[in-house]
Amino acid sequence: MPIHINILKTLAAFVIIGMVPQNAQADKKVSQPVPRHVGTYGDWHVYTAMEMGHKICYMVSYPTSRQFVHTKDKNKKRGSTHMIIAHRPYQKKQGLNIMSIDFGYPFKAGDHVKVQVGNKKFSMFTDQETAWASPGMDDVMTKTALKGTKLVAWGKSARGTPTKDVYSLKGSATSYRKICELCQIRTHSVIPLKK
Repeated sequence: MPIHINILKTLAAFVIIGMVPQNAQADKKVSQPVPRHVGTYGDWHVYTAMEMGHKICYMVSYPTSRQFVHTKDKNKKRGSTHMIIAHRPYQKKQGLNIMSIDFGYPFKAGDHVKVQVGNKKFSMFTDQETAWASPGMDDVMTKTALKGTKLVAWGKSARGTPTKDVYSLKGSATSYRKICELCQIRTHSVIPLKK
C-alpha cells in the first residue's frame, strides 16, 4: 500500500472544505501540511504543500457528474469525490505521477474500480474510500488522462451500490505542466513540458 495515501488525503481534505487556517504557516503547533493554491486551469486546481520538509505539487478536480447507478433511492449519500495527480519528487521516480480518485464511500477490502478515458480502460486498486493506479500504471494512466477530454470512473460501495462519476479533463495538461514546473520535474514527465 502506498505510504503517501494519508498525506494526499489530508491535502485533499483542506482543498475540499476550503478551510486552510490563515495563521497556519506561522503556528508551529500545526502538524498537518497546509496547501497553497497556485491557480485554476480549466476544471483543475493546482496546489503545493510541504511534506516532511519536502515540497510536493498536485492538481485536483471534482466530478462534473456523479451518480448512483440502478437505484431510485434519492436518500443515498456520499462524501466528497475528487481526482488527484501528484508529484512527490523527494521520493524520486516512484513519487511522480501519482494518480488517485476518492469515491466518497468505503470499498470492500481488495476491491477494484474501472476507469475509462476515450476507448482506453484501466483498473485501479482501492484502500478505504480511495482508488489508486496499480503499480507501474501511474505514468500510463496520467498520460492517457492528460490527452483525453473526460474520465469516467465506475465503483461499487462496500454495501454493493454501484456509482458512475465523470471528470472533465479540460485544463489537465496545463495543470500538469504547472505542477512539473513548481516541483522542477524535468525528466519523467509524461507529456512535453513546453508549449
